[in-house]
Amino acid sequence: MKTEPNDRDIFRAYDWYAQHSDHVDAIVRLENSEYPPSGSDCHQPTLWKAAHWKWLLMRKGIEILANEIRRLKCLLRSIHDNIHLADDDPCEAGP
Repeated sequence: MKTEPNDRDIFRAYDWYAQHSDHVDAIVRLENSEYPPSGSDCHQPTLWKAAHWKWLLMRKGIEILANEIRRLKCLLRSIHDNIHLADDDPCEAGP
């Protein structure tokens, strides 16, 4: 059975990336493929290959875009319906 990073591993990787983004960005630029780390590498971002980092950064970018699209759709709907979004509106809640 193939092991992929869990939420804790992803958080750990983002933390490591925040401290070493120049290095990661440099190796990712040269990489064409992307795939998640597997096995014991999942838990150790210091061992990740460029393809692993590219997978993570693409995943993060897609999540950010999806959240922004959702937010804009809710805003457009509220403008169209001429409704002011309340604090408890489901559009204001996260995904």
